[in-house]
Amino acid sequence: MLWQAGRTYVTVGSDHTDRDLENFSVAKSKQACPNIIAKEVWLYEDVKDHWDQIQLKCWATKDGQRVLYQDATLGALMRWEEWEPIFTKLGITKLNNSVFFSGTINTVGKALIFADKYELEMIDPVLGRALRHEYTVQVLPEGIK
Repeated sequence: MLWQAGRTYVTVGSDHTDRDLENFSVAKSKQACPNIIAKEVWLYEDVKDHWDQIQLKCWATKDGQRVLYQDATLGALMRWEEWEPIFTKLGITKLNNSVFFSGTINTVGKALIFADKYELEMIDPVLGRALRHEYTVQVLPEGIK
C-alpha cells in the first residue's frame, strides 16, 4: 500500500531478505536487500469492494526452470481498514509519501525457493486488468564467517 496526496494505492512488491542474515537479525536481513515495487498502482478505492477476489501470483525461475511459487487472493492479507487502527495505536497517523508492505502469501509448495528471477502479478478479475513486475537476484560473493 502507498499513500500520496491523501489517497491510498495498492500494487505488488517484494521485501526480499537475506535468509542467512535473517538467522541473526530480521531487521538487518531486510536492510541488506532493496525493496522491489511495481511502477504501476491502483487506487485502493477502486478495489476495496472486491479485495478478496484479487489474485496474487509469483513465479520463481531458478537454473532456467520457471515454477509457480505463490498463488492466493488478497483475502489472505489484511485490508487497509484492519491496519488503520493498528497504525493509530502505534502513533502512525501521517502516511503521506509512505509505503507499507502488508505481508506475504504462502508458497505453493512447502519449501522456499532461492531463485534467480521472480515475477509478480496482481490480477483484478472484476475490472479486467493486471499489474506485473519482475526482478532478478544478484547474489553477492560469500562473506567472512
